[in-house]
Amino acid sequence: MELGSEGFANNDIVILSTHNDQNAVVNKIDQPEWKDRIRPYDLTSRNKIGFCSIHSFKGMESPVIIVTDVEQLDRPQF
Repeated sequence: MELGSEGFANNDIVILSTHNDQNAVVNKIDQPEWKDRIRPYDLTSRNKIGFCSIHSFKGMESPVIIVTDVEQLDRPQF
């Protein structure tokens, strides 16, 4: 499913990681068309997909959240 065709703009989408920003899988993206669309999350960034850690995003909202770097779902992580 293409989120853009569903009516979501890039800045409606946030990619969250269980890792800190330096270790997130999003930093390993090497395709230029995606690298140019993704930026560290900032409320003032327009037309970009934001990313940050789940911890940094606590208390904020976004219409679309994509969670990455989930390694184990059988136990809680704090």
